[in-house]
Amino acid sequence: MTNYFFFLLSILTILNSCSSDSPVLPEKTYYIYTDSAAFQSIHKDFKENKYIPAFLKFEEDANKVKLRIRGDSSREYPKKSLKIKVLDDGKVNSKIKLNLNAEYKDQSFSHSYLSSLIFKELNYPCFLSSMAATYVNDSFHGLFLEIENMDSDFLIRNKLNPKGDLFKATKDGASLYSLNELTTKWEKKSNKKGNWTALKDLIQDLQELQQKDFESYIKLNFDYEKLIDYLAINNFIANGSTNYHNYYLYKDVAANGKWIFIPWDLDKSLSYYNWKPFDYHATSSNWENDNPLIERCYLSTSIRNDVKKRLLSFESILGPNFYNPILSSIDQHLLPFILKDSTDKVETKKQWKKALQKEYKFLKNRAQKAIAMMDKFPLSFEVYKTAPILSVPFSLSWNKSADSLAVSYKVYLSKDFLYREDRDTKIIETEGNVLEIKDDMPLGTYYWKVVAQKNGLEVDGFNSKNSFELKKGTLLPKLLHADLTLTKENSPYRILDSLSIDRDVLLSAEAGVVLLLSKNAKIKVFGGLDFRGTKDNIIHVGPDVPSSFFHSIYFYSSSFLNQIEHTSITDGLLNSKYSSVSLNSVEINIKNRPMQFGTKRPSVVWVWHGDFYINNLTINGNGKGEGININWAKSRVLNSRFYNTPDAIEFINVQDGAIINNLVQASPDDAIDLNACKDVLIKHNILVNSLDKGISIGAEQYGKSSNITIQDNYIIGNKIGLSVKDSANVFTSNNTYAFNSLAFEAYRKNKSYHLGGSIFSEKDVFYQNKSHKKTDQLSNILILDSLSYPAVIQLEKSYSFPQKLRYSVGDNGIVLANTSLFDIVLRNADLLIDGSFVVSLNALSNIPAGAEAYIYKQKPADRKSTNYLTVKNYQLLDSSSVSIKFENQLFELKHIDK
Repeated sequence: MTNYFFFLLSILTILNSCSSDSPVLPEKTYYIYTDSAAFQSIHKDFKENKYIPAFLKFEEDANKVKLRIRGDSSREYPKKSLKIKVLDDGKVNSKIKLNLNAEYKDQSFSHSYLSSLIFKELNYPCFLSSMAATYVNDSFHGLFLEIENMDSDFLIRNKLNPKGDLFKATKDGASLYSLNELTTKWEKKSNKKGNWTALKDLIQDLQELQQKDFESYIKLNFDYEKLIDYLAINNFIANGSTNYHNYYLYKDVAANGKWIFIPWDLDKSLSYYNWKPFDYHATSSNWENDNPLIERCYLSTSIRNDVKKRLLSFESILGPNFYNPILSSIDQHLLPFILKDSTDKVETKKQWKKALQKEYKFLKNRAQKAIAMMDKFPLSFEVYKTAPILSVPFSLSWNKSADSLAVSYKVYLSKDFLYREDRDTKIIETEGNVLEIKDDMPLGTYYWKVVAQKNGLEVDGFNSKNSFELKKGTLLPKLLHADLTLTKENSPYRILDSLSIDRDVLLSAEAGVVLLLSKNAKIKVFGGLDFRGTKDNIIHVGPDVPSSFFHSIYFYSSSFLNQIEHTSITDGLLNSKYSSVSLNSVEINIKNRPMQFGTKRPSVVWVWHGDFYINNLTINGNGKGEGININWAKSRVLNSRFYNTPDAIEFINVQDGAIINNLVQASPDDAIDLNACKDVLIKHNILVNSLDKGISIGAEQYGKSSNITIQDNYIIGNKIGLSVKDSANVFTSNNTYAFNSLAFEAYRKNKSYHLGGSIFSEKDVFYQNKSHKKTDQLSNILILDSLSYPAVIQLEKSYSFPQKLRYSVGDNGIVLANTSLFDIVLRNADLLIDGSFVVSLNALSNIPAGAEAYIYKQKPADRKSTNYLTVKNYQLLDSSSVSIKFENQLFELKHIDK
């Protein structure tokens, strides 16, 4: 090999001797000078990111650089793409990094180039691209497409905040499906000293979000117009190689915190997939998980219609007047270099012309063709997840593809993740949306998906990567006369009709047990129930058909202390009479169970006498029925969450009860409803956006409510904050009543009572309620020492509660703890110590309920899993005050011992 130092000494002479009468090129010409053997070595070891030194000449300037082979699967092709980095603080054409793409698979050499111009024509952030003839040691090396590097310079050029979070979906499987993707399939390209919390939260939200809440979530967290543009453009250009890789996500944390997609690697677009109908809704390769964000967009009728409307507008923007000049210029100027390039796939002029004609044909009336193809496909639809363990017989179910034409379905059931037909894959065709499997099958892990068919076209239901473990299972008897412990090994347990547990008999369940009940079946507990899962291995109780429901678990005068912990209950109720029951870390999801029978509304949890203690219960309702309805029982409801659940927490004739540290969000009726109760404490709750009352205090035929204490609650965005009636008396202090239509209401409803309601308020905060109070002549409202300041910040359709943050001092800095059950958004928030600015909290985005964030003085070793900022220089003394400045308001934080 030529000695490299001698090579460098001679390079300037070579540069000065370059021919100045090179032919006029389409856009750019790059001259690379490097050691030939070294250049051959990186092509031989193309899988390695091995840099070699070189010089790069562009126009009259020469720069010292290093270069390597770049790309993913494209490295295998004969023509390799190159990455060039300019050294010694130099720049080439204002850039320090150059990406030269080989575009080997694109015989027209127009896909990425034209697709990027389409994005830019629609004012959508996209990389710059330009044609570049490239020479190596004065020999023509090939025609390349130079692609702009995605970094802070790109963000600045597109008027995006360079301190925002730019994430790259680097590898196959970066599809927003699982938190396991973060460490292996994503890269952070900006704000690298910041954390990964924003992307982590997005993936987590998509896992937990119900489809009915999806559209509002998208509009709150994404630039909606940009999202519609992104979906429509990808459809227009038939970009089938994205959604599971080859895109960026950007969140402008310093401005409005909205996510936007940014395109990347557009070579497999336009006519590339012309050999098949473009399945606009597909989001993954066969071997990767679906992208829930894109899939759910097309499950939404309104989002899908907005995409079609945007596509229709492209007719006047992206018609022949746009694309003809571009393709004509490519045709006129690139042919000599295409034919000269010995490493590309084009060998003749005829082949080149034919490739270009495919693009003309593809783009002709493209918007109309894309819309027509959307209408021709079956509509997207959702598949119900099964329990993790099943036994024969079992049922698979899905929502029908809501289409005016007949749609049939194919169900794939396989032990092979790829559903290969030569590997024990069953394909069952059906017209309905429930399939019962009765035949015996080998035990083990199975994967399944449902495909809708119409017009000879197919759509995979979301999700197409479902799985379960098939076991022999155990059928439970109708009557249980002796103690029994259910085990994960013998799951799933089946109840075909109902199960009755005799008195003095205990039914226990170990962690990981799966219990499936037929439609309307009950577990009747006359003895005792002890279901205790763990955080990592919960117990599942649900219907045997995923789209169905069961009746209830019903306690009848049980003499045991019944305990249910770390258990998920789907589409079934909990009822209790004269029993003692404790729920801890239980989630109840009501989706398919009927919750309205005429004027009667069953409750998810109904209690009559006895003791009922609740801690960390989550109820996801379907907007009907009621939540917790507790009558005549001793009860405490702590640390729980209620979503879309009417009358989420209702006490009737309860004495000495407590409702503490709960979140009730979007109740279609009241959040908390007390009738004929005495000595009940309501404290540290967040009650948000109830269609009726945040707290309602009234009477039943058994008597009035008295001595009700309401302290330190946030009662926000309800129709009425606090309503008191029919001789009830309430003491309310240190609460925040904000953004309600009416803060206080006191009146007489039932004429059998001589008085209306009585409210005594002390040191309550009233902020931006439409009306302050409303009383009748029989009622009384006394307000002392009221305050009016923004104890809560309104953020579009949500709220943030900065004062629910507490701080402590750790070994390496400050720990911020969210002590509420509500995520605290930190957009446009600053941290101050003794009134002096320390750091902007924008990069934290938010602190989830019950989570912590850290202001470190030294960055931690684990930078991806920790919600943190690094600020080296600040002092925190024992006497210091820590506060948050949010929307120009100052919130002093309370200290807690760690």
